[in-house]
Amino acid sequence: MVAFIGHYFDFDPDRVFRMWQVTIDKGLSADEVVARRELYGSNILPPAKPRPLWRIVWDQFTDFIVMVLILAAIVSFAIG
Repeated sequence: MVAFIGHYFDFDPDRVFRMWQVTIDKGLSADEVVARRELYGSNILPPAKPRPLWRIVWDQFTDFIVMVLILAAIVSFAIG
């Protein structure tokens, strides 16, 4: 339906409207919505997989600042 080079965010809004043959006032007709959904699919992102608890804890303890603080605590404890 539409051939373009580049990214939509680089284009002037009027150019994008012309490319997709739509107006800001009228939008798409119901028939056109159905046709474009069949052609391009629904505009839905898949849900993100939840991160397991062990991964969250691991990421926290492998952070550079946290490692520096743990090292400082160990040195402080060793010194007394």
